[in-house]
Amino acid sequence: MSRLVFSVVGLRTASGVTLGVQLREPPAFGRHAVELSLTPMAAPFQALHGEPGANAVREAGRALFDALTSNNPDLRKHLEAALLVQPPDRCPVFVELTTGGAESFPWEALCSQDGDFLGLDERWAVGRIVESISPLPATWFFEPPLRVAVVLSCLGVPAAPEWVALRAACEAAQVPVELLVLVSEDSLHEEISGAGLDWVTVEFVPSTVAGIAQRLQPFNAHVLHLFCHGISTGTSPHLQVAVRSDWLTGTASSLLVEAQDLRAFNPPVDSLPWLVVLNSCETAAAGGDESARSVALDLITTGGVPAVVGMREPIRSADAVLFTRAFYDQLLPEVAHLLDPAAEAAPIEWARLVVGARAQIAEQYEPLEAQRGTRKEWTLPVVYTRSASFQVQTSVTPVTEQPAAEQPVSGQPAQRVPEQPMAPPPDQDVGAETTRSIVLSIRTLTGMRAQVEGSGDQVMLDLIDQELARLRAALAGR
Repeated sequence: MSRLVFSVVGLRTASGVTLGVQLREPPAFGRHAVELSLTPMAAPFQALHGEPGANAVREAGRALFDALTSNNPDLRKHLEAALLVQPPDRCPVFVELTTGGAESFPWEALCSQDGDFLGLDERWAVGRIVESISPLPATWFFEPPLRVAVVLSCLGVPAAPEWVALRAACEAAQVPVELLVLVSEDSLHEEISGAGLDWVTVEFVPSTVAGIAQRLQPFNAHVLHLFCHGISTGTSPHLQVAVRSDWLTGTASSLLVEAQDLRAFNPPVDSLPWLVVLNSCETAAAGGDESARSVALDLITTGGVPAVVGMREPIRSADAVLFTRAFYDQLLPEVAHLLDPAAEAAPIEWARLVVGARAQIAEQYEPLEAQRGTRKEWTLPVVYTRSASFQVQTSVTPVTEQPAAEQPVSGQPAQRVPEQPMAPPPDQDVGAETTRSIVLSIRTLTGMRAQVEGSGDQVMLDLIDQELARLRAALAGR
């Protein structure tokens, strides 16, 4: 058994449609779904909201494990067999999400009866499988360097630590890497360009989402990495990317990016990124509506991306930075291994690559394994993949030399001249906003206002009201 896959499905019962669970792999004839007998609203999962109480994560993980195995002897038998695997063997555990409501469970917290958290052990690295109607090639071709497109623009949260983590991981890697970094902070742009790294190009974030796509498509990234704000609303989960003028005025992020926008950041035909890393809050969180899907899930379902990493809930910036360093410390050696002609061909196991990052986050809060079970931060990184394995065929062609014009001049940093003009101040930029982005902004600010209203922060309420008035006027003028 190379992996264990169970599906969460819609199950029709005498009382209506509910959630069911069915063993999918290893395959066998005649298997039926049985009722899961647990919902995302159950007490163990509600206890994870806010600051969990003692052992809340462990109890939620055990509740999931018990629900999976109590009424399903077939799944229990194979899950128990998987738990007997010893290193270096592995049997990753995947949950296939086929119906609304299944995404809301904290599957990464799965905890065995012996107290083992599956998501913290490479033997059982927990991942989520989502299918897409978009076809994928059986094998992906790779010729170095690994191209990583990075958007570092989280308004109010300086992205310098994120950059330092990325840079350190890339410099430690044994595979050639080329970075295209889009930033919005003047100081960060100066820091990166001043470093004189000939494998890094830094530019300011273009002033429109379409402009980002126009800049990134020619780069054709293998990995797309975003460090920005993320919001899971009931109907329109999205990312918020600030442009330079947003940082200068400190108001709000101008660019709202949905899953369909991210899909356009690579060339439109046969050039999907291998992986999208959404190091942003709530990018793997389902909305309140059972039909709503997270940005991460939607990227696979409708965009066809092979793998996406997102966060189930808001994540602290320090944890996000730690995740980045730890994750790329796993990913880049994996890619380097692909180039070893003596290495046995093997697919990239995206779920396994996240385990080390989860473990490092867990160690921050609960250093001893026996302590773990209260802090939930390590359960936030989620990996979504398609069902098919990700097999790469490599070429060891030497890295193409940079054109002379792009080499750093003596005493000068390896900086390219920004190809996009600086964004105008927000009050001059309404005409560049799409109707959809205005509508999304209004929804977001309306939700934010409801949250702020409870705090009694009148200054913030006035700012929100001013921005809402501006957006509504802009919308009325369309």
